[in-house]
Amino acid sequence: MCVYEYEDLGEQIVTYNAILDGIDEALAQLKKADNLHGMTDIQGQSVIQLRQIYDTMIGDINDLERG
Repeated sequence: MCVYEYEDLGEQIVTYNAILDGIDEALAQLKKADNLHGMTDIQGQSVIQLRQIYDTMIGDINDLERG
């Protein structure tokens, strides 16, 4: 692996981590809102989809780090 590819990989991991931090914060806020006000079925489905995206991105980061 050349240095240039490693720098791109590092930047990609940093970007993914920043996105994951945002998703994690959004999920925390949604959980808080659900506890206070309850969610509709559609809102609940959105949370499930957001968690699936989060899990997929975690898998992608693990693959990149192993890569």
